[in-house]
Amino acid sequence: MKGKFRILGLGLGVFSACALMLALIPAAPVAAATAVTNVWVQFTTSTYNLTNTASDFTIHFTPTTAMERGVDTITVWFPDGATAMGPDNFSLSSAVTTASYYDVDRDGEASTYDPTDVTSAAVLSTTGYRVTVTTPVDLNAGTACSLRIEAAAGVACADSTSHSQYKVKVYTSKDTTPV
Repeated sequence: MKGKFRILGLGLGVFSACALMLALIPAAPVAAATAVTNVWVQFTTSTYNLTNTASDFTIHFTPTTAMERGVDTITVWFPDGATAMGPDNFSLSSAVTTASYYDVDRDGEASTYDPTDVTSAAVLSTTGYRVTVTTPVDLNAGTACSLRIEAAAGVACADSTSHSQYKVKVYTSKDTTPV
């Protein structure tokens, strides 16, 4: 009987030592939210400052985290007039989600769009002033890319009376901090 208590005591001692070691290992830190970089907007038509006129523009950015086609999303957040993003509204009320009006460009070229550019349908939120597109191509971390929204999509500037700058923001399903 004495031998059984020694084995039980030894097992309990090993278990206690293991539990103590696991308790002392620090927990992995929670990763901070990342953000896209190098964000700029290119208006490719002269209608961007006309009241209720759809505009053709491109949002350029560089993802910090790689994105997978068909899975990850790009969201553009337009000024809604009630936020610090600016006093001017964009109107999404007449916008359409036809895929051919939203081009995701994986190499971020500034002025040309070639056959390698791919389109994606959009999800619109007229209350949140957001256009979300699922990327139809893989986007590499650290490589400039862009999302072009054609004038035919119907995203319109709603106010030309103010000369304030528009503050359009962009974020992705991987880089979740709006920039």
